[in-house]
Amino acid sequence: MSNMTRAERTTAAQYDALAGFYDRYFSERLTAPRRGEYTRSASLDALLERLSATDISDCACGPGHLALELAHRGYRVVGTDISRAMIRIARRHAREFGSRARFQVCAWVDLPEKMRRRFDLVLCVGNAIGHCRNEREMVRALRAMHTVLRPGATLYLSTRWWERYRKARRRVDAFRSRVVDGERLVLLNVRHHTKTLSDPHLIEVVALTIHEDNSASTDCFPVTYYPFRVADLRRRLTAAGFEQIAVAYGDGEWYQVTARRPA
Repeated sequence: MSNMTRAERTTAAQYDALAGFYDRYFSERLTAPRRGEYTRSASLDALLERLSATDISDCACGPGHLALELAHRGYRVVGTDISRAMIRIARRHAREFGSRARFQVCAWVDLPEKMRRRFDLVLCVGNAIGHCRNEREMVRALRAMHTVLRPGATLYLSTRWWERYRKARRRVDAFRSRVVDGERLVLLNVRHHTKTLSDPHLIEVVALTIHEDNSASTDCFPVTYYPFRVADLRRRLTAAGFEQIAVAYGDGEWYQVTARRPA
């Protein structure tokens, strides 16, 4: 992975550290392949219904939960991530479920070299694109995604709405607790606000585990993002060769983007 950028190397190390807790906290999603139910956003569901996709790339797959769900539904899915720890977990889950989803450690810039086939749909979800350090790095990553799409195929991207994020000035995001193997897991995101949007933004993921004997332990995982405006993302997608760029805003601090590789 010699082409990995400095920002990607930092991100890989941060997610290697976070991988175990992240997978455990979201482990309820892994019941989905057994039930035939799917944990996706409404906008992605609608896109899948509209497209006649067969081959899907999830190019920021983390522990593989979404890729496993899609593979169970019948899609041919390749999940990639720059975190080796995340990919180890995803491969373990694939073995446990007997899934045909494939997983590979791969930076975005290496996608054209590593992927032997082209895809009907590339997914880049969960704010992953915010780990590109600047415009040059993001355009390079988006061009790689563009390259592995078939002509006329679609990129689906979800990301934090950074303008709204900064306007809220909230200090802590608290997520609902979950009980896993008899232990209660609590997840907090602690925001570190900066003077300008162009500064790197740090989010500390605080993991609290309350054990069966009622003792507690905490871990803290720093994750660095490089914010951008909606207009910046549109411009970068265009520079990467995409067309028909559509932005769908939600009620919160997130939005989704679809963009098409020209036929």
